[in-house]
Amino acid sequence: MSTGYALAAVTAVLRGQLMAYLRATGASSAVGGVSVSAGPPDRVTVGNQEGNQVNLFLSRVTRNPTWANLGPPPRSTGGDDVAAPPLGVDLHYVASVYGHDPLTGEILLGHLLAMLHETPVLTRAAIRRSLAPDPPDPTLPAPVADSRLAEQVEQLRVSVTNSPGGEESFRLWSAFSAPYRSSVFFDVSVVLIDPLRGAREPLPVRAVSAGTIDVDGPEVDQVRADGPTGTPVTAGATLVVTGRNLAGPDVRVRIGAASASPATVTAGELRLPLTAFDRPVAAGIRGLVVTHAVA
Repeated sequence: MSTGYALAAVTAVLRGQLMAYLRATGASSAVGGVSVSAGPPDRVTVGNQEGNQVNLFLSRVTRNPTWANLGPPPRSTGGDDVAAPPLGVDLHYVASVYGHDPLTGEILLGHLLAMLHETPVLTRAAIRRSLAPDPPDPTLPAPVADSRLAEQVEQLRVSVTNSPGGEESFRLWSAFSAPYRSSVFFDVSVVLIDPLRGAREPLPVRAVSAGTIDVDGPEVDQVRADGPTGTPVTAGATLVVTGRNLAGPDVRVRIGAASASPATVTAGELRLPLTAFDRPVAAGIRGLVVTHAVA
């Protein structure tokens, strides 16, 4: 699972992905260089000194509904936690574009949308590559790089969402205390933060052992009533079971739910009266099973 640095790690991965995409597509050279920042929009320089820039802002964090419905952690009879489920959250971003020259904002916005469309999943390899760049990124704190984001169970999925309407957008940028710029809204789901409060550790394993036993199971070849050939099996008849490996520990004969111990047992034959079964055996075709007890 990820640590509490996971949110910053997601932003760092997105920033690294976007910088690499702008360089690879030539968009950075086309507009004369681009910087990718991560912070509140009111900190971006605008006006005559406005540069070519894409700003990523984590505006909201919400509980992931799926992970929120897992319920409380299971507890032992003594009341101790036996599991420590992670905190699952979804991240909601606002990405804004800035540019000094005409059409620069549109160029950056188009490439930003293309990158989000082409990267719907932040793979583990991409996360590790972004958090360990070559050359190293001096703005990337070491704890963020060690956030274990790539090791979490769920993969991170990126989805572009609809932009708010005019009135809501006005309120949003008024809350930012920043001039409005063209923006893209997208979500990243799901980030799993492992709690520091771990579950109660189980007792250590003192030894591990394994063993095998050879079992020659009984094989039944024929079942008949004791007597001349063709003697019918009636309620008072004695069954004669012939086969192989019939003798063994605690031999039992089972017909349906009824069972009994044979009167005599040899490797090739066992005998038992139907009256010895612990419950009546119903008339009709029935399956017969010979069992041995194995320790």
